[in-house]
Amino acid sequence: MANTFINNCSKGTDQTLYYNTSTIESPVWVEHLGVVEDLDMNETEEVTELTGRRISRQTKEYNEGQVELSITGSHINDPDYEGWQYLNAARTGGSPKDICCLTGKITVIGVYGWRGLFWNSDRTSRGPVSGNLLNAFNLQPAAPCNDNVNGEVRVVKVGTPGETTPYDPTVIV
Repeated sequence: MANTFINNCSKGTDQTLYYNTSTIESPVWVEHLGVVEDLDMNETEEVTELTGRRISRQTKEYNEGQVELSITGSHINDPDYEGWQYLNAARTGGSPKDICCLTGKITVIGVYGWRGLFWNSDRTSRGPVSGNLLNAFNLQPAAPCNDNVNGEVRVVKVGTPGETTPYDPTVIV
């Protein structure tokens, strides 16, 4: 049964981006240590207004739609770092990359987030007066190839430390 009070209040800095250095079927998750500033999972759901006429209806009603998802942030521009190379390669001329973004560390049971193949549509550089050169990133779901439905972006939850499993929003524990 779900708690009626907050049991574990995590700070936003616990949100973590991982990249897969192995296969989709047997992932090896590596935390992207170059992420600085905010890491945002932007998840909004499109809804469709019900257009049927019903005399007793006094409010607009909606059907569920698709989720608009993007994971945005900044990371240190370091072409020698594997994490930077990984996100930079998820661009036109490259290929979508297997990414997992979670609300906490992958070692903590119960954290959730998104996992699948993503394109990086933003590599804007920002050179501050002092400090490191930064690159923005904007990770967006890639259309799955017919032969690779395992890469489809989906909601996941950590059930066993180090592993993600599909998240079922109908199960409230």
